[in-house]
Amino acid sequence: MSKARLISRLSVWKILLAFLGVVALSSLTAVFLTAPKIENTILAIAANYDSYLPEIRIRDGHASVREKQPYFIDTGDKEVAVVIDTRDGMQKQGVDYLKDVSAGAVLTKDTLITKNQGQIRIIALKEMPDIEINSGTLLDLVDKYWPLAMRFAAILVVLYFLFVKPFQIMMFALIPYFGTRLYDVPLTYGEALKIAAIGIIPPVLLDVVLIVMGVGIQGGFLIYFGLYAAVLVLACAELVKGVPRKIEGQPPIINS
Repeated sequence: MSKARLISRLSVWKILLAFLGVVALSSLTAVFLTAPKIENTILAIAANYDSYLPEIRIRDGHASVREKQPYFIDTGDKEVAVVIDTRDGMQKQGVDYLKDVSAGAVLTKDTLITKNQGQIRIIALKEMPDIEINSGTLLDLVDKYWPLAMRFAAILVVLYFLFVKPFQIMMFALIPYFGTRLYDVPLTYGEALKIAAIGIIPPVLLDVVLIVMGVGIQGGFLIYFGLYAAVLVLACAELVKGVPRKIEGQPPIINS
């Protein structure tokens, strides 16, 4: 009996255990190998804040900066504007800075005005706590809240893979299901799901190895899905080995 056929006859509990292993491996890789890179990036941004942006003070719902205003921040994109203008009387004129751009933000004395996809949103600062925004405070915030953010991110990552992996399995199970039907080889969709659930292991392992080694490949998802499809095609070929292809209108072959 072929390996693919043996897999198709595994119990649901064994398949579920393999699936949970895949989810756990993908989640652990995403959280513990990718998260440090994200943390280092955030720390670098926080540490360099003072080099690119002025210190912003918010007291009693009012913002202020020491630098000459209006203070224009270079975003590197003409369609995105970021401006700080906390001078008295500039609250109503703050929207004018966003007239000729597609996106951006303006900090006035008592509001934060944002523009995205043509929509203007005005957020009052009266609910903001008193704070000084500079490299020091940002680093303190990262140090204080990063562990909590990590826990929250871990939950989201697990939920993401619990949704995405079953969807991938259901879609790719169609390969052995329809492939065997061309040769009139009996295979239910449930059995095809079992094969697809085990077949997802090689591409997931490859994905993990590439992340561990720090190898970034452009279009890596194509390699992932290509390998997944190839594994299932090989499983299908194993199931139909030695069976002539079914031709419409041709009577079934009866072995004497």
